[in-house]
Amino acid sequence: FTVGLNVFGFVAVAALTGYLAEGLRRADAKLEQASTQIADLQAFSRHVIDSLSSGLATTDLTGTVMTFNRAAEAITGLRAQDAVGRPIEDVLQFPAELRRRFERATGYRLPRVEVAFRCGDDRQIELGLSGSPLMTPRGETGFILTFQDVTELRKQEREARVQQRLAAVGEMAAGIAHEIRNPLASM
Repeated sequence: FTVGLNVFGFVAVAALTGYLAEGLRRADAKLEQASTQIADLQAFSRHVIDSLSSGLATTDLTGTVMTFNRAAEAITGLRAQDAVGRPIEDVLQFPAELRRRFERATGYRLPRVEVAFRCGDDRQIELGLSGSPLMTPRGETGFILTFQDVTELRKQEREARVQQRLAAVGEMAAGIAHEIRNPLASM
């Protein structure tokens, strides 16, 4: 009886061990699959962010830069590792008024503004900048800022205004010449 009981106990422990080992193997496979999916999702997200043509920077609630995409590097001339960990006001050279507006911005979207920016090679450009709170399921965790170099666009707008003024002056000169020519023709 004792031998039979021991054999039964041994078989029961072996079966239980096999069952638990199989459960552990399945859980390990699911964990591996989930880890792979998370890594793929992170790589996809990073690829999307780096593929943007606009500069993108994210900050924590204190305004410290957490991410800085490739377009942001190209626009500002700053490397991401030089921008990450620094205050966004210093990185994007916010003027004092915009700094105050950024400090009060919790909970609402920053209006689109244009700021002057001096690149590392001493070029002066204009940045079109907008921002909004960065929300997670737990609540607000920081800010997301997008920006573009609008220097060329503003230059074209200024040139178009000059052309419009010159066209108006030309029309006025033609009108004056016509008004002067009419009395002279009748004389």
